[in-house]
Amino acid sequence: DVASAGEDYLSVSWQRAANTFSHANLEPGDPEVTVQYQMRVYDVTPDRPEHARKPPSPRHLLGGADSAEPGALVQELFTTDTKHVIENLEPNRKYSLLVRHWYVPQVDPESVAAPLPEELASRSATPRSGEGAGERWMSSMEPGATHGVWSSETTCVTLKPMTIQLQEFGEDFLQISWSRDAEAFDYEPEPHVAVVQSYELHIHEMDRDGTARSDAPDAFTLDRTFPADVCKLKVLDLKPDTVYTVQARACAGKDNRWGKWSPPVKVLTLAMLETHVDQLGETYGRVRWGR
Repeated sequence: DVASAGEDYLSVSWQRAANTFSHANLEPGDPEVTVQYQMRVYDVTPDRPEHARKPPSPRHLLGGADSAEPGALVQELFTTDTKHVIENLEPNRKYSLLVRHWYVPQVDPESVAAPLPEELASRSATPRSGEGAGERWMSSMEPGATHGVWSSETTCVTLKPMTIQLQEFGEDFLQISWSRDAEAFDYEPEPHVAVVQSYELHIHEMDRDGTARSDAPDAFTLDRTFPADVCKLKVLDLKPDTVYTVQARACAGKDNRWGKWSPPVKVLTLAMLETHVDQLGETYGRVRWGR
């Protein structure tokens, strides 16, 4: 189950599905001892958006066969928990999640697994990447452990990135708003949206070479948080003919996670008007002005 999705993370949990038939008259056996859960995260974002809504191709989920990879493997992790926050993802990407558990089969009393070794437990919920990393990690697992079948495939989409919209600007002000990227493609299924709690806005004055003037005593700097229902601002008291960079990010979810900063938008305020006297007489003057 996907509890919530942000721009660069997914909060997920998993559990065993209920049996689909009555087992009231069956004698239950000893439960298998779970050692670890293994999760794989695949990027299944289509190369071309027009292919985004086609149904996924069937997967072979029996045994340990991985012959039908759903997409590019971006993360593989092992944990003893039944929930996890998958981090370091990309905004507005479609991901596929698969989980299976590793256990020690209950063949006879002597096969009962010992507690999880300290070395193994210390690496719980640690993503593994790189060629052969998963195999190296699993080689240190509990002796005699084997795995079950992969879960059914769950697909989900991370949130669109934040963007800045420049609505109006002048010599000493600019009017901006911020929102999710309205031009980004809408993938299915719809994201499990993490509710926005607040926004943070970042405006810094820049030098002409593109570096921030944050150390200059007279440089304009604004770093301010806003409630979730505020998504626009008119910024005053700016300098004419000056470059400013603007970014925003959202804080969302019950655990107040900050998302990624929006791509920086650079704004050049208008230069001041200049006046020129072309001609003067006894009772008149001819004046022109422009930027």
